[in-house]
Amino acid sequence: MINSQGNDIGATRKSYPLRVAYDAKTFVESTREVGKGSYLFALLGDFGHVFTGIAPHGAVDVDLPLLQRGLPRYLLWQQTWLPAALRRLRPDIFVASNNTAPLFIPRKTSLIAVVYDLIMLEPFAPKNVADRLRGKYRAWLLVQTIRRSTLIITVSRFTEAAINERFPGKCLHVIPATIRRSWYVRRAALRLSQRDPYILIVTANMPHKNVPLALEAYAAFRFRARDDRNLVKLRVVGMSRSIALVLKIAEKLGISDDVIVEPFLSEADLQELYRRALCVFVPSRMEGFGIPLLEAMASGTPAVCSNTWSLPEIGGTAPLYVDPTKTEEMAEALHSVCFDAALWKQLSMDGLAQAELFHPDVIQERVRAFWDCLPASIEPK
Repeated sequence: MINSQGNDIGATRKSYPLRVAYDAKTFVESTREVGKGSYLFALLGDFGHVFTGIAPHGAVDVDLPLLQRGLPRYLLWQQTWLPAALRRLRPDIFVASNNTAPLFIPRKTSLIAVVYDLIMLEPFAPKNVADRLRGKYRAWLLVQTIRRSTLIITVSRFTEAAINERFPGKCLHVIPATIRRSWYVRRAALRLSQRDPYILIVTANMPHKNVPLALEAYAAFRFRARDDRNLVKLRVVGMSRSIALVLKIAEKLGISDDVIVEPFLSEADLQELYRRALCVFVPSRMEGFGIPLLEAMASGTPAVCSNTWSLPEIGGTAPLYVDPTKTEEMAEALHSVCFDAALWKQLSMDGLAQAELFHPDVIQERVRAFWDCLPASIEPK
């Protein structure tokens, strides 16, 4: 069976012993092909056609059964229209696929929460009052969701351990994230001579993504590379709503001529950027998984990557790891990868091998095992 993402999700099954509904809000978003949308497609596995997704009204481009109710203001919709739909459906299982769940679900419905990370519980303080209040609400809701869940699915052993530490005794299951097969390249594609002179960052305007310090690290890298013949630029993707912020920081650092901020890109264009980059820079201080790292490895592109949270688990020995609080250390690593051909080739090959651990075929086997075993582990209410 091929879903609308172009993924082969295995042989179609005719039925499932439990009635399963899930939060399908991500399927009405423009980013449904990446991130949580991509993860949800993979998690549905062979049963996407028999489970029922519940989503707000909005444009949908998926070939899965969806019940759409209510307006697309998520925090309000999640606590009103979504519980109403669950009362109508009365499923055996509800999968909260977006970190948090409604406060009220039918009494006989078991809650399975997908928790990508606990970053919401970290002490970030946005300057905007509304953002602070929204963040506090979402953090409180995450805690309530974890406490009420029958089972929690998460994406890494790191996040599993973090949840265990804060909420001991919860039933946890790890299903790593994956990316589409089209990301994976052959070893024959690993040619440094065909790469363009730029470092790629795929990120977002969130404090834990560490973008300002990454720009400082690039400025220090440019100072180190001032005598090298090739000018290596920095291309930043994912900051479309914060282009002015990036350019302002770049101007202050004296690197505005060397920094290119990309608008929204199609997946094909993004894959091309990965495959032509000298290296990918993943400077995050916190990640529950780290999709850009996996995308880099699958593309055969070396990564300079933070040594924090789940990233060493995902990257194994493939990236060049750095302390994301030390600009000079990051700059030195970028310089090494961009100008040491032997190191570049070794990291590229190591990355391809590591990426195979998260190939969609491997992850789908874990998904199948999860759904096959679930009915025996869920006690009727």
